[in-house]
Amino acid sequence: MPYAVRCTKRLFQKGLTDFANERNLKNKRKTIKPKTTKYQAMSTPKITPDLIAPCGMNCGICKTYLAYSRGVPKKKGQVSHCSGCRARNKNCAFLKRDCEKIRKQQISSCHECSGMPCAKLAKLDAHYSARYGMSMVENLKMIKEQGMEAFLAGQEEKYRCPECGDLVSVHDGKCYKCGFQGKKPQQKVSKAQWDKARWVPDRK
Repeated sequence: MPYAVRCTKRLFQKGLTDFANERNLKNKRKTIKPKTTKYQAMSTPKITPDLIAPCGMNCGICKTYLAYSRGVPKKKGQVSHCSGCRARNKNCAFLKRDCEKIRKQQISSCHECSGMPCAKLAKLDAHYSARYGMSMVENLKMIKEQGMEAFLAGQEEKYRCPECGDLVSVHDGKCYKCGFQGKKPQQKVSKAQWDKARWVPDRK
């Protein structure tokens, strides 16, 4: 092989080697980013104290709040929006309007009342227990006995979406972030039970 050809070949091979070494060096310098897991968002609390209504309802798992906060468009008769009971700061047709202590801000939550549950809260609780398997009175008892922080942690664990780590609704078992559909409330309620538990607010 002619000398000039051999020299050209060596220079070409040396160039390839130098290029590979430089590329490997750049790769080593790169910062390795941690992999994103489907539960990465769990580090940020999704249910905050201001989402817990005075009656013990967790607005963070309400389908109207989830649709509103996750950017799901309104759809007449199917999707409604609500920013939460406390955020709206309106008289609740179920309790606040008819509760003097809450209306006059003597208490901020029903668990602070010595007479909890009152007849109105008991009836509202019976409605939710029968239809959705969720007890507002039990929520309030846990807040009173274990504190708000423990209650919120338990709620996030209980209603966590198995697909994306967000929250599923207590009303329909749906995740309004990724579209996962879990089990819907399946407890059968007879007409007699429904009439007994159905909430009809006072119209004064």
